[in-house]
This record gives sequence, structure tokens and C-alpha cells, in this order.
Amino acid sequence: FYDMGEPSGLFTPDLMGFALVAGLVCGVAGAVFRFGSSWAERHHATGNAILWQLPLAGVVTGMVAIWVPQVMGNGRATAQMGFGGDCDWALIGVLLVSCVVKGVMTLLTIRSGASGGVLTPGIALGATLGAVLGILWMQGFGTNSIGVYALIGACALLSASQQAPLMAMCLVMELTDAPLNLFVPVCLAVAASTVCAQWLGARLDRAGAAGPKPAVHA
Repeated sequence: FYDMGEPSGLFTPDLMGFALVAGLVCGVAGAVFRFGSSWAERHHATGNAILWQLPLAGVVTGMVAIWVPQVMGNGRATAQMGFGGDCDWALIGVLLVSCVVKGVMTLLTIRSGASGGVLTPGIALGATLGAVLGILWMQGFGTNSIGVYALIGACALLSASQQAPLMAMCLVMELTDAPLNLFVPVCLAVAASTVCAQWLGARLDRAGAAGPKPAVHA
């Protein structure tokens, strides 16, 4: 489903270091994405509001796609940019913009009343974020391909956003046909992201619950 090329199944100590760092970063991003998607689900448009909010979200998505065409669809095009990217500084800006725009448009679509999942968008966000971190990491180490870094990011962010580490690892590894040896750094990244997301998610939930309450009139 995703083309990583032909990555090596061998991993080095620096890749384990990257897995830990990427796990923490993607854990934060995944917790925020999970909080945002939960908020959008709770406040999604209903009734007659869908008749204007959903078409408006479609128009906004179409306008954004003029400049960021990969935002269209379920996120596969965005994810493939990460899995198939090169170690190019110019690519960092494109990946970051794609990551942020895809996340925002996904939450906007859910908020407007559309039905759909966040699995593939989560993979897209993780793959692009992992690729960005990988490009930066390769400036000091440079022992792996961008696709491997994107794989680790995708597994870590999907695990954090879904709070389902085993599902996230097996799903992304299967969809990319990644070498089984890469389960080792992937497991480390997923463990770090899951713990980080649980810690941050609990605080975000408490902050949301402590938000402004509707006024009660006598």
C-alpha cells in the first residue's frame, strides 16, 4: 500500500536513538491529534447545520488543495511523500506544511459532520513528521533511508493517537511490507510514544474538562 523502496532490515545504535526521540515527539503530536479528533467528534455538526457546514468544509478543502494537492483523500498521498522522500532540506518545508494542513483539514471535516476514520490520516501525519525528523537526524548520522524514519514516525504517531500500540505496529509494518527486523526500533518508538501520549493526554483531558462551563440560569 505504501512504497518504501527496498530498505535494509539492519538497524544501528543511532537508529535506536532516533526511535526514542521520534517516539517522544510523535507521542506529543499523537496526543494532540487524539484530543482534537475527540473534540471534533463531540462537537460535530448535526441536523440542518450539516447542510451548510459540510459543503463549506469541502470548498475549503478544495481551495487548500490548489496549493497542497496531497491534502485530498484519506492521507495516502501525504504519507507516501514521507515513505518515498529523499534527504533534501527543501523537502522539509513541504512535509511540514503537508503534515499540519492534513491534520487541520481532517479535524475540520470531522467537525463539519462528515463520517470517517482517522487511521490513515494518523499514518500520514506520522510518516511526514518522521521523515522531517529523519532528514534532520541524517545530518549527524545518516545511516538509514528516509523511508525507515517515516515508518518509525508513522507507527509511533498512530499508536499514540489510537492508544493501540500492537495494532499500530502490525498495521503499518504490513502496509509497507517492511523487514521484520525493524520491529525492534519500531517497538522502542511505539513504547515511548504510548507512554508520552498517555501522560499528556490525561492532562489535555483534564484541561478540557476544566474549560468554561455553560451558564446556568435560575
